[in-house]
Amino acid sequence: MINIIKGVFFPQSCVVCGETVKLKSSIVCEKCKDKVSFLRGKPCLKCGIVVEDENEQYCEECLANERFFDRGFVLYTYDEPVKKAIYDLKYNGVCEYGRIFGEVAAKRFGPELKRYGRITVVPVPLHAKKEKERGYNQAYEIAFALAENLPCKLDEKMLVRTENTKPLKEIGDTQRRLSLRGAFKCDKERIAETICIVDDIYTTGATIDECAFTLKRAGVKRVLFLTVSNGGGI
Repeated sequence: MINIIKGVFFPQSCVVCGETVKLKSSIVCEKCKDKVSFLRGKPCLKCGIVVEDENEQYCEECLANERFFDRGFVLYTYDEPVKKAIYDLKYNGVCEYGRIFGEVAAKRFGPELKRYGRITVVPVPLHAKKEKERGYNQAYEIAFALAENLPCKLDEKMLVRTENTKPLKEIGDTQRRLSLRGAFKCDKERIAETICIVDDIYTTGATIDECAFTLKRAGVKRVLFLTVSNGGGI
């Protein structure tokens, strides 16, 4: 809570060098701006991560696995400053980074997202116990800023996490999917035609996919997602 309050009263520091950041919509100062970059390369038309073979439309993971989401958008490459900012947002209460990520994502992907018509933004929920311990949900912080800047509707109550699963970074891909099976519940009274799920990081896609499966089973027609980056998980 102290860190959350501190971000309101004190200037934001660059995640690389610690200098004051003058631009409100950046995690780095002017001299360190080249250390952060948007995702480079041709994105997979399904999950949004970079495909290794530019002749392909989809990445190897999406070709090999059934996906319940329809389209993904990934903002940054998994460089060290981005990794640190996500960690600080997730574990150190620096919720200002959530605002920045959401604002930048709205600017970068807004035109493409608006092509899908009316969108409802839904953050990946934390289990109630974990959210109480942390004091906030980092995905909500990103989603709030994204919805505010697009602008579009935000619904943080549509999805609920009913299972308090162990940290996914500690288990393998198959175990991730098994542990997440049935971990979410959707309020059918709140569903919309097109949903954009928001989370901090895309690793294997297991969490996003289980959310998408839950939403589509409840009647949602199209599920998009947006994450800050893709990487090994933190």
